[in-house]
Amino acid sequence: MNRKKQLKKEIEASRNEISELESKIIRSQSALMEAIITHTKPDDNDIEYFRLLTSLIKVERENLHKLTEELKEFEKK
Repeated sequence: MNRKKQLKKEIEASRNEISELESKIIRSQSALMEAIITHTKPDDNDIEYFRLLTSLIKVERENLHKLTEELKEFEKK
């Protein structure tokens, strides 16, 4: 029973992390869009930050998927 509670907490934490990262990526996207609209070269730091956030979101989504699958398997028992 403790493992089930722990999984639910980890899933909630993962969802919150994804939400926070997505908020940050929206700000990053705004900077990149502004550069596109104004026909200027985007700052290299903005590009790298966007790539970093994209990678972090991907990793966290994979983690969330793994936790969710583990919880489903646990609930089948």
